[in-house]
Order: sequence, then C-alpha cells, then structure tokens
Amino acid sequence: MRRQGHRYNLVDHERGKENTNTSLSQITMTRKQYTEHAKVLLTRSRGRELPGTFNPLLIADLFQEQCSLWPSLLREYLRSVSAGTQGFVRSVIRHLAQDEVAEKILDAVIEPSMTDRISRMTQKGENIILSCQKGHPITYNHYFTETIQNVRAKRMENDLTERLRKFMGSQDVEDIEELNFTKLKKSSLISALSIRNEHDMDSYAGAEAVDCMLAYYKVAMKLVVDNVATQCVEEELMKEISDLFSPTIVLEMDPWRIDEVVQESLDNSARRETLLNMERVLESGQETCRRYFSSHQDVKVRLQHHAESNVGSIGDGTDSLSDVGPDTNRPDQDNCDRDQQVNGDKTVASSNVNELTDGWNLTPVVALPYNKKIRSKTGK
Repeated sequence: MRRQGHRYNLVDHERGKENTNTSLSQITMTRKQYTEHAKVLLTRSRGRELPGTFNPLLIADLFQEQCSLWPSLLREYLRSVSAGTQGFVRSVIRHLAQDEVAEKILDAVIEPSMTDRISRMTQKGENIILSCQKGHPITYNHYFTETIQNVRAKRMENDLTERLRKFMGSQDVEDIEELNFTKLKKSSLISALSIRNEHDMDSYAGAEAVDCMLAYYKVAMKLVVDNVATQCVEEELMKEISDLFSPTIVLEMDPWRIDEVVQESLDNSARRETLLNMERVLESGQETCRRYFSSHQDVKVRLQHHAESNVGSIGDGTDSLSDVGPDTNRPDQDNCDRDQQVNGDKTVASSNVNELTDGWNLTPVVALPYNKKIRSKTGK
C-alpha cells in the first residue's frame, strides 16, 4: 500500500522520474504537473467558493483517483492470506488423521467453513474500501493537521531549494550541498529566496487542494491497513479457527454425516474381513494342535507307568523263585544275575512301549480305552 497503493507518484522535478521504482499501473509526474491536473478538476467542480479557495469536494475527487489501486491490492492480499491459512489447516488435518479420513473431514467440515470465512472476510474488505472510495473524506485524527503542515513545509523547502539552485547557476541540486562563497550580495540572495505571491488563484487553490489530499491519503491509508488486518483477517478469518473441527462441531453433526466421514472404504472393509477369517482359522488350528500335543503326552506317560509296573511285578516273581533253590555258596553272583535280569526286563519293556506307540494316532478320541488296547496286544 505504501509503495504501490497510490495512482500518481509525485516527484519534485523531471530528473526524479528516472529514479523512481513504481509499478506498471502507476503514473509518475512532477508536482507541478499534478497541480495542473488538480486545476482542471477545480474548474470543473467550481461552486460558490471565493477566489484562491477550493471546493471541499475536490479533495474527494483527487483522493478517489489516488486510491484507485487499493481494491486490486486488497484482493491480492486477501487471496494470499486465504491460501496460506487454507494450506496450514489442510496440513494440520492431514498430519493428525489418515489420508482417506482427512480428505473426508476436509470436504465435509473444513472446506465449507473456510469458504464461509473467506467470503465474509472478502466482503468486509470490500466494504472498507468502498467506504473510502465512495464516502466523503472525513477524519477526527489530529495526525491529519500535523501531516498537512508537514506537506506544506516540504513543498516550501523544495521551492526554496529550486530557487537557490537557479540563483547559484547549478544544474543539479546535489551541487549546492557544499558551496564556497567568495563574494555574495546579501540583497540578491534574499530577493532570490523570498516567497513570491501566486497571482494565479486557481494554481494556488490547486496546490492547497493537493496538499490536503496528500495529508488525508496518509491518514486513510493507515486506517485502511489497520482495519483490514483487524476487522478482516483477524476477526473474520483467524478468530476461533481452532473451532473448525472441535468436539462441539462433531456433536452437532448429523449421524449420517458422521458415518460418511468415518466410514471405511470397501477395500479396507474387505481386507479387514479377510484378516479376521484368517485369525479365526489360525486360532482353531492352534487349539487343535494344543489338544493333540496334550493327549499324546498323556498317553505316553501312562504307557510308561504301565510298563514300569509290569517290570516291577516280574522282578518280584524272580525274587520269590530265587528263595526256593538258591546256591548259598554264591550269593553275590546270584544277586548280580538277578539285577541284570531285572534291568534287562526294564529295557525290553521300554522298547516294547516305543514299539507299541510308534505309528499310533493318539488323538483324544482313542486315548481313553488305551488299557484295553495295550492288554490285547501284550496279552496281559
């Protein structure tokens, strides 16, 4: 706004046009040329004012021309702010939610609310600009009176500088920064620098109108910049932006809208069902394996105990027989033979158990009547 908001870029002299940095939509001219432009408007809007004065409405005409670039700058600024805010909100939602769910939240909740906020912000900005362009210039800020005095002082300083340059015969204003005076007539200098009255009342009135317009332009520009930042951006767009997707918003949503947002896609639902079926099959297989392993171990243990009990009974029978006709002269040898026989019977019994259980389908169904099967095979 400060650099590119004014339509006419005023310079003090013709050489200043080359050093100005303006946009393509701005027009650069000297202050004298712009005063002539103001004279044309003054003549066109002449009323009952006295000579040397101007119609106050002339300030409004000059100001409306000078601020004609504000609407385009305002729209560009609001578009930039809106794009940045929307991009930030999208990034936050996509970071917090899954991609598919985030897109549904953005489409169903965030985007409509952001569109409404941006619309209200744009409308408020246009109203602020229209109040400046269409309304009558009015201000109660003391900055206006201070500014208009500074503008007039600046104009007088530039006029004195130009007079001094002509008096010294210099081609450039920079040449009179350091001067060596060898002989100078005081009356001539005073006459050259004295302010002469303007005989053209329209030129004088036009210059005064330009001073007032420039002073009011600075006041209005500051006011517009502040109002756009506070009333448009902060009040309409950024205020309570965290409530775009709050728990209160979710509670106020229709049930069908909530289902639409959080519902899984068909691909995810099918994959979930497949994984659940696989889980049930694996759990069933795990249970079958656990039951088979438990029954198998139980049968083996029982067969082992049964075989050991049979071996024990055989050992008891051998001891009773040895009591009938032992050789009293060889007690140690008989005991050794008897121990070897018992240990050999245990080894044979253990091998018989392995042969009996080898190849059996020891499921829980056939594990119950194992005593009958063992007795039928062993003959016991």
